[in-house]
Amino acid sequence: MFIDNVNDNGFHQHVLKPTRNSNILDLVLTNADDIIASLSVMCPISTSDHNIMKSCFVVSNRPDGSENIGNYFYDFQSADYSEMSKQLALIDWYYKFSFLSSVEEYWTSLKHYLLNVIDNCVPKKKIPEIKTRNRKCYPRHIKSTGMLNRKAILWKRWRVSKEPADKQAHKNYSLKCKNTVLAYQKAKELALINKCNSGSFFPLYK
Repeated sequence: MFIDNVNDNGFHQHVLKPTRNSNILDLVLTNADDIIASLSVMCPISTSDHNIMKSCFVVSNRPDGSENIGNYFYDFQSADYSEMSKQLALIDWYYKFSFLSSVEEYWTSLKHYLLNVIDNCVPKKKIPEIKTRNRKCYPRHIKSTGMLNRKAILWKRWRVSKEPADKQAHKNYSLKCKNTVLAYQKAKELALINKCNSGSFFPLYK
């Protein structure tokens, strides 16, 4: 059922490297194959056995000075599919394709007309602004120059060697990192409590 849904909606799966041991269990699905500029599989968070996926999306400004389409998304549930069918039926595909000679040219031409019809028949909705709250800030010995960097190195070593000993070393160090972070957070909370200032404590958990 899942595969049928992916195929029926024309989704593209961009993750090509294992995300848990030798399996691809975490997916990145899009409705356009050129919306992802890059995607990399990275070291897991804390003691998780699933790797992080870092992706870069393509968002470009329109040259005519109109609003950035990256701030909007197509609301296909409210699309006028009858009008879409009419507009596609009016296109002389035989004539349009008669001047093309390669698969790339066919695809570029087809995508051009499809996107025009989508722009005409599918309403756009503004993406709500997402505010990042309470971003975690850790001391230097935990961040990139310390434990988290060491954890990433051990993960990369295991990814290359596939040795059980390297996997266990990464697992053990991940647990050490987790406990260190928890201890730091606990000490930070106790310091705020000892200040007897609720104004500086409760914003930490909003």
